[in-house]
Amino acid sequence: MPTSRAQQFAEDTAFEQSALQRGVPLIQPKLGSSTLDLRGEHLSLSATVRPATAHAVVVMDGFDGGPQLLDVLRPLLFGAAWKILDLLVEWALEDAGVPLPTGLRTYPISFKVNQCRTQLAAMAPFDRHPDVWAGLTTCYAGTEQLRHSLVHRQAIVDGGGSFTATDGARNPVGPPLTPAEQDAFCRAAQRAADAAIDGSMDQRIRGDLAFNLDLLVAHHTGGSIGGIEAPGRITIVQVSPDETGSLDLPAVNAAARQHVPAPFYDLEVHLPDGRVMVGRLENAPNDRITIDPASPPAWLSWS
Repeated sequence: MPTSRAQQFAEDTAFEQSALQRGVPLIQPKLGSSTLDLRGEHLSLSATVRPATAHAVVVMDGFDGGPQLLDVLRPLLFGAAWKILDLLVEWALEDAGVPLPTGLRTYPISFKVNQCRTQLAAMAPFDRHPDVWAGLTTCYAGTEQLRHSLVHRQAIVDGGGSFTATDGARNPVGPPLTPAEQDAFCRAAQRAADAAIDGSMDQRIRGDLAFNLDLLVAHHTGGSIGGIEAPGRITIVQVSPDETGSLDLPAVNAAARQHVPAPFYDLEVHLPDGRVMVGRLENAPNDRITIDPASPPAWLSWS
C-alpha cells in the first residue's frame, strides 16, 4: 500500500506517467501475449498476436504523422521523464532531511543537481540498490542542460531524431541524446517511479532499470551496472498444485526455460476450486512449496 508521500508523488506525476505509457510503453501491446500451460500431463504453448490494423493518414508537406511524429515527440517525452526524476530527487531530499536553501520554499533545480553530483542519500527502496541510485541520480544531473534547452532555450533535433542541448548563445553543448537513449531515459524514469511508489524493487524492475541506465552511460557517472532487459512480452506460465497442494517450482522453472527461454515469467497458479493466484516466477523460491489459499505467500496475489 503506497504511503501518503508515495501517493502524492503518484498524483504529481500522473500526467507525465500517462504520456510516457502511451509514447514509450514498458509493455508493448502490439506484441500480443504468449502462454505456457504446464498443468496436467500435456504441455500446451500458445501465442496470441494482436490482429493487424489498417490506418489511413493524411500527408501534409511530407509529414505523415508516423515514425516522424515520434521523432518530434521524443524530446517532449524526455521532458516528461525528466520531471518525474526531478520530483523523485525532491522526495529523496525531503526523506534525507536536507534543509531548503535560505529564503526559499522549494529546492531549485541547480541545488538538486549539485546534491546528485555529490552523492545524494538514497531513499527506499533504492537504498538497497546503491549502484542503480547512483546511475539514476547522476543521469538526472548529467541531462540538466538538455532539460533547460528544451524548456528555456533552443533544443536541436537532427534528422535522425538525436536531441542536443544548447547554451545561452544557442551553441550546441554536451553529447546528443540519441533516439535509443531518449527511449531508455523514459523507461528508466517509469521503472524508478514504479519502484518508489511501491516501496520495493524486485529482480525484474531492478534488472530493466539497470539495463536502461546502461544505455545511458554517456550521460551519467554511475558506470555500467549490468542490467537485464525485461522483454515487451512476458510469457505467462500456468501451473496447478498436485494432489497434496504442493508445487515443484524447480521443475516449473526448468520446463519454462526449456520451452520458452527468457529471463522473466509471469506465473498463474490455478487452484482446484477454480480460483487463480498470480505472481512473478523469478520472485518465487526455487523449492517445492505447499500452496495454502488461506495464507498465500507474499509473492502471490489473487487474480
